[in-house]
Amino acid sequence: KSRGLPPGPVPFPIIGSIWWMNFRADYESLKKLAKSYGNVCTLWLGHKPVVILCGFRAVKDGFTTNADDTCGRLQTYVFDKMSNGKGILVSSGLIWKRQRHFGVVTLRKLGMGNKGMERGIQAEARYLIEFFRDKEGRAVDPSFPIVHTISNVICAVVFGHRFSREDETFHQLIEAYDSMVAFGNSRLYYLCEIFPWLVAHVPGPARKALLSCDVVRSFIRQEVKSHRERGTINEPEDFIDFYLDQIERVSNL
Repeated sequence: KSRGLPPGPVPFPIIGSIWWMNFRADYESLKKLAKSYGNVCTLWLGHKPVVILCGFRAVKDGFTTNADDTCGRLQTYVFDKMSNGKGILVSSGLIWKRQRHFGVVTLRKLGMGNKGMERGIQAEARYLIEFFRDKEGRAVDPSFPIVHTISNVICAVVFGHRFSREDETFHQLIEAYDSMVAFGNSRLYYLCEIFPWLVAHVPGPARKALLSCDVVRSFIRQEVKSHRERGTINEPEDFIDFYLDQIERVSNL
C-alpha cells in the first residue's frame, strides 16, 4: 500500500505512524518530521496515508506544478461528521477545486490584494491600537483583542459587518472555533479517528467540539437568512451575497 508514496515513519497496525509525533501534529513535530524524512513525506493516520508538504518551496510546487496531485484532501471521520463533507477545508476532489476557485475569485472581487481590503484592515488596526492605548501601560492579556481584530476583518468580508468586543454572540463564535481547533490538534482527536466509536461515547472535548460546530452552523444560517431578507443578492456586498447570487445563477441554468 505504501509503494509509490514519499518516505516517512514506519506505520504500526491500527494506529499508523502518528505515534512518531506523539499523537500531535504541531509545528515543531512537523518540522522534526521534515528534517528526518524530507520536505515531502508520508504520515499514516490509522490506515490512511497523509502526504505532508513542509516549507514554502514544497507547498508552492505542490499547488502549482503538481496541482492535480494535491487537490485531494484527507477525509477524516470526525471532521466529515462536523462538516458533512462540504466547504473548502475538509472537502476533496472536484468539490474542493470548485469551492476553492469560487472562493479565490470572490475574495479578489471583495478586495483581496487591493486598497479595498487594506482600508478594512487599517480600521481594525486602529481599534486595536486604541484598546492598548486605553490601558495606559497596565498589564493585559492581549489574546482576545488580537483575535477580535483579525476575526473582524474576516467577518467584514464574509458577513458584511463587524462585531463589538462586548457582543455576546461574537464571544460564543470565537469560543466555538477555539474549541474545534483545540480538539482538532489534541491526542483525543487522533484516537477518535482511529476508533470512531469514541466520538459518540466519550464525553468531553469531542462532544464539546460537535456542539461548537452546531453553534457556528446556527450562526451562519441566521446570517444567510438575514442576507436573503435584505435582498442584496443582485448587488453583492460580501461573501454570502456572492454565494447566494451564485446559487441563484446555477439554479436558473
